[in-house]
Amino acid sequence: MTKLLQQAINKMQQLTAEEQDKIATRILTELIDSNFDDDQWDKQMKHDWENGKLNQLIEKAEADIKNYQIKEIDEILCNA
Repeated sequence: MTKLLQQAINKMQQLTAEEQDKIATRILTELIDSNFDDDQWDKQMKHDWENGKLNQLIEKAEADIKNYQIKEIDEILCNA
């Protein structure tokens, strides 16, 4: 552990549990976001597309659209 990180942890230990949780949430969110690999995602999607792995999803979506089995995005998000 670096000295700077240790200093930050020492300071955080002086905070209330609620304040510690807020900071921990922000740190974890940052770590998760920094590990997200856009290029890897794009490569995987391209691979799946080329190998027909998305065909079933596309066919289902097209059938739902054709049969008016669709919902507005707001309806889906508001009821989630």
